[in-house]
Formats: sequence, C-alpha cells, structure tokens
Amino acid sequence: MKSRKESNKNIRTIRKERLDRGARARSKDLYVLMSYEDIAYVILPRVLPPLILLAFPFIVRDTYWHMVFFLAGYYAVASMSWDLLGGFTGLVSFGHSLFIGFGGYFTAILNVWYGVPIWLSIPIGTLAGAAMGTLIFAPCLRTKGVYFSLVSLVAPLVMVGSILAFAEITGGEEGIYGLENPLTELQWYYIMAGLVLLTFLILRKIAYSNFGLVLQAIRDNEPSVKVSGINPVRYKVTALFISGLFASLVGSLQAHKLSFVGPSYFYLSISVGIITMSVLGGVATIIGPAIGAYILTILTEWLRWLGGLRMLLYGVILLILLNFKPEGIYRYLERTYQTFERQVVEE
Repeated sequence: MKSRKESNKNIRTIRKERLDRGARARSKDLYVLMSYEDIAYVILPRVLPPLILLAFPFIVRDTYWHMVFFLAGYYAVASMSWDLLGGFTGLVSFGHSLFIGFGGYFTAILNVWYGVPIWLSIPIGTLAGAAMGTLIFAPCLRTKGVYFSLVSLVAPLVMVGSILAFAEITGGEEGIYGLENPLTELQWYYIMAGLVLLTFLILRKIAYSNFGLVLQAIRDNEPSVKVSGINPVRYKVTALFISGLFASLVGSLQAHKLSFVGPSYFYLSISVGIITMSVLGGVATIIGPAIGAYILTILTEWLRWLGGLRMLLYGVILLILLNFKPEGIYRYLERTYQTFERQVVEE
C-alpha cells in the first residue's frame, strides 16, 4: 500500500506565472521583432490612437460630439503642457489658466480692436500670452513647493480683477465679442486633433531629452543640480515658457472658435480641471494627462442626462479611480499591456 506522500507525487498543481509580454520585442531602443505578433505589439499603441482621432468624424457624424472632442483636445493640450511644468519640473501650478486667458485676450484684442487676421492673431497672441504669463511667474520661481502653488493660485484672480478694472480695453464682465471664425466645426476638430498629436510628440521629445533630465533632477534634488554648476532658475523659466506656449495656443484657438473671450478664461475651475485630468491620467508621463482629459470631458458630457445628479456621480467615479489607481490610468494600462499571465503545470 502506497503512502500518502508517494501518492501526492502524482498530483499536478497549477500556478500562474506573470511574464513581460514585450521582453522579446523590445530592449530600450532596440527592437527584435520575431513575429507579426511582436510587430503588432510595438506598432498598435502608437498607430491606433491617431487613427481613432482621424476617423472619429466619419464614425460619429453628430456635430455635437465633434464639439465635445474639440473641448477634450483643448483640455488635453493644456494638461500635457501642465505636466511638463508640474510633473517633470515639480512646479505645481494652480494658475495654468493664466496662460490660457492671456492667449485668448491678446488674440481677441489683436483681431477685434486692430483688425489683425486670424492667421496672424493666433501666433502673435500665443507668443504674447506665453511671454506675459512667464514674466508674471518668473519672479516666483525661487519659491518652492506650496509657496509657488499659492502664488500661482492668486495670479489668475488678480487678472480677473484687472479685466474688470480696465473694461474699456478688455470688455469687462461681457468680454470681447466678434472674433473672426471662418472655419467649420469639422475643420476646428481636425485642427485640435492635429494639435493634440503635435503637442504630445514635441513635449515627449523635450521631457525625455537631456533638457528634460535636468528638469527631473531639479524636481528630485535641486541643491544637487546647483552644486553641479547648472542654474535651475534658467531651466525653470524655459520650462515655464514652453508650458505656457501650448496653453496660450489653445486659449487663442478657443477664442476664435467661440468668437468670444471673457474673464471665465482665467477661472480657477479650469486650472483645477487640468490638474485633476493630469493626476487621473498619470503625472510625469505626457500622454497620461491627455488620456485623463478625454476620459473626463467625455464622461461629463455623457452623464449630462442625469441633470443635477451628474456632478455627484462624476465625483464618485473620480474618487474611485483616484483611490484604486493613484499612479494614473496610463501607468496601469501600460503595466497591464506589457505583462500577461500563463498557467504552469507542476507535478
């Protein structure tokens, strides 16, 4: 009669083993493609999102949803620009709407008061808005942590007061109307979709360049950067201007699309929304904030039928996501995509 121990030898156990799906398809910048599956693994995440953006108007022909996706792109660009500043440089700004507002107002003044055509008012207004925002924030870059955040929080509020005080130039509470808008809704959609893709490529290139590595070093240990002979303030000012440039650009585009600019461009709710989208998507990833922007914007519109309960449900969903996936949606999706489980039989 066999003992129990001997009998257990024939019992098979099954365990789960987690493997890196991309281990054989990638090694940093070196790709070894062994099959069509490996090729799809590398290419699909890079090709599929742009294709979806380009094909969306042909799949969904409702103009209303084209407007929603334009707004999502608007927040995506603003969030990605904030991520370069808040995620990679460590300057958590609660006043990113300052750049958006400056871009909108400079563009409106040029187009309405001085008759500058749209193809000139947008680039000039964008540069002027980014420069003005940088000039306001630059003296505050020597402050750290919560102090910079508090200063950035106050700046847009001061600008709203200034707009009301100089109503003869800014239009006061009514804002400035009558901006040139020669484009259709579909054309605006593709302009914003193209800007989202271009912003991602440019900011990602900057964030993972030598310049971006210095920004991350400043974020992690600024005294060590100073000791190495690098001037952190110069890098912060450059990052601030680059970040503000993209935020100012969407403010300019939004002003022409709506044919209106007003104090609401500076509101705190815009800055808080940008930060929320960035945290939800994944800070210091560039693409994460864009994902968060599209998810939250579409979710907000999709829940509109709930009326007053919409914001309650929106808040609950947001709390659940932030609590269970604090690293951000992008990092979770990336980790899930790069790993898979297989069953291993052991005797």
